[in-house]
Amino acid sequence: MNTDDRLVEDLRVQRQRRRPYHPLPEDFTPPVTTAPPDEAARLDCRRQAQALIRRYALFSGGSAALPLVMVDMLLVAGLQIRLIQLLARLYDVPFERERGRAALTGLLLGVEVRVVSLQLAWLVPGAGYLLVAGPRAVLLAALTYAVGRVFLQHFETGGTLLDFDPKAMRAHFQRELAMQRRRRRRIPPR
Repeated sequence: MNTDDRLVEDLRVQRQRRRPYHPLPEDFTPPVTTAPPDEAARLDCRRQAQALIRRYALFSGGSAALPLVMVDMLLVAGLQIRLIQLLARLYDVPFERERGRAALTGLLLGVEVRVVSLQLAWLVPGAGYLLVAGPRAVLLAALTYAVGRVFLQHFETGGTLLDFDPKAMRAHFQRELAMQRRRRRRIPPR
C-alpha cells in the first residue's frame, strides 16, 4: 500500500449513525418507559374515577324508566351525591353530605330549560311517558356524567368541597353537557 492509499484510508470517515434497515445488535434491550410511581398512581386513580362516572351515568339514565314523576329526580340527585362522595373518597378529599348537596345544587342551578320541559312533558298522561322516556334517559345520563367530570377535574386540581365555586364551574359544566350532545349526534342509528 502506498502512502497515498494510507492517507485516503486515514481520512475516511466512519459512519456513526446506523441506517434504519440495519438489524439491531443481539444484546440490545429497549428502554423501559414506566411512569413514576406517583404518576402511575394518579393515572390509576383517574381510570377508577372515570369508571365510576360512567357507571353512575348509566344508573341515572336507567332511572328514567321509573314511571313515578318526582321519584326519579330524587333518585338521580341521590346518585349524583353518592358519585361526588365516592370521587372525594378516591381523591382523599373530606366529604360532608350537606356541603356536597350545596355544591351540587349550586352547580345545577344553571341547568338548561330542557330538563324542566322534559319533566313537564312527563306529566302528560300516557303519551308523555312513552314519548319522553328515551330523551330523558339520555339527558339524565349526560347530566350525571357532566357533574362527575366537573368534580373529577376539581378534585384532581387539589380542590375540596369547601373551595368549590359553582358559579365558576358552570361554564365547565355547560361545556361537558355540550360535549355529550355532540357525542350523541355522532353515534349512527342502527
